[in-house]
Parts: sequence; C-alpha cells; structure tokens
Amino acid sequence: MFSNMGWNIDMLHIAASGPHASDLVRLGEERRVDPAGDYDERAWAHVSAAGVTVVSRRFFDSDVVEMLAGTRTAVTHLAIGSTGGVYLLEAYRDGSRVRRLIEIDTGEGDEDFGEPLPGEESVDEEYTEDKFFALFSAITGVEDLGFLTNAELTLVESPQLVLDFG
Repeated sequence: MFSNMGWNIDMLHIAASGPHASDLVRLGEERRVDPAGDYDERAWAHVSAAGVTVVSRRFFDSDVVEMLAGTRTAVTHLAIGSTGGVYLLEAYRDGSRVRRLIEIDTGEGDEDFGEPLPGEESVDEEYTEDKFFALFSAITGVEDLGFLTNAELTLVESPQLVLDFG
C-alpha cells in the first residue's frame, strides 16, 4: 500500500454517525492537493461518505482529540512517525477510548489495549506502516486512502488540532 514512503503523518477520522462530523470541525475555503506529500503542517480534511478524515504532518493535540471523542461520535486517530518507527492507532467510541495499539520498530514499548474492533481480523499486512494504514481503513470504513497522495483537501479552521511547538 504505502510502505517505505517515509510517512510522518497524523490522521483523525470523525465518523458521520452521531452528531454530523461537519458540526465538529469547521472547514475553511482554502483548498489544496496533496498536503500529505509536502511540508504544509496545517490540518487538512477529506470528506467522504464515511465522515471527515483530517490529516497533518504535525502531531494533533491529544486534548482536542479527546474533546472530539467526548461528543460520543466515533473517532479514530492514527499517527505514523516512520522515520522513527513509531505507529499509533487509537479508537474512541461512545466517548471513551476502546482501543489503542502502539508499535515501535525496536520492539520495545509496544502496547495493545482493548478488544480488537470489527474489521481488524481482516488485516494481514506485515510491514508496520501498511498494517496501520490498513487497520485505520478497516476500523473507519474509509476504503480508499488515495486522498493521501492525490486529492483536493480543505483547510480545517477549527478546532485547532495541530500542536504548535514554535
């Protein structure tokens, strides 16, 4: 799928069920193609039938992720820092974190919290990046992650998801 691409990316999927996803994030007028492939570090959204998927090259603020999950909307968070070999997947359902997977290429610090979610059993990729992208797809129902490499995305104006270190 996407292996060996050197990803450093955060993705947040806000399901369309419950409060409509667009009620939780406000999208701006600015649009661009391929923000995941350049160095624009703001948050960009792709809207599909499965909900809103937000992507950024910077880390999302965990407090904001938890605030969005607290709305009782299904929220799934994926972080891939492949240059450091760190992979994180978190799933929130009904306001609580129900699943958390962390893998580190060194094999140290791996974590597996919660029961496997529907769709996880169908993922058989071995390479860690591909496995985590496939898990994200299986859990969220976002079948095509092609928007990461070539699609028009919309700037997320609020809430401020991206951590500002400078």
